[in-house]
Amino acid sequence: MTSISTLWRAAILTCLVAIIAAATIPQTKTGSTYSVTGNLKLIFHFGVGGKNILNTYNETFTKDMVIDPPITTNLVLTREELKIIEKKLIEMGFFTRSDITHNRGPGDIFGIQTPYSSFYLQVERNDEVRELRWTDEYTFPETSDMRNLDQLSYLIIKMVIEKPEYKSLPEPRSGYL
Repeated sequence: MTSISTLWRAAILTCLVAIIAAATIPQTKTGSTYSVTGNLKLIFHFGVGGKNILNTYNETFTKDMVIDPPITTNLVLTREELKIIEKKLIEMGFFTRSDITHNRGPGDIFGIQTPYSSFYLQVERNDEVRELRWTDEYTFPETSDMRNLDQLSYLIIKMVIEKPEYKSLPEPRSGYL
């Protein structure tokens, strides 16, 4: 017959093994909470007409040259950079909300700017693909979604323009009016 202390030891050992096993399995989603993995791929269009394109699927960046044909170069975001982007996406609820928007109703418009930037973001994470489109054509009273999308855009664009591959690209010979 097994003693009670031996049963307790076995139960405690089983619990510890289960806890350690659970801790070593990559956790990506628990309810509505996501953890940062750095395992994401994205396509991000920005600029006038959304013609500048970062594509981490094929590790390229396409620069809009306005009147000349666009130029595509190799450009790789590091895993750490992808983690920073992923963290921002998690903070803003990108993976859990379907109502994120930069645009609002016509009655809320303060003004219109031209030229304006168009943005498209496609993110693949853990076999889930999410997309979002927005522009900065209209100026509105700021919302948290607008602030988050602006911060996200700035974050990604800053990562791109700081890369040596981007810096080696020529400047466009013209601009947009």
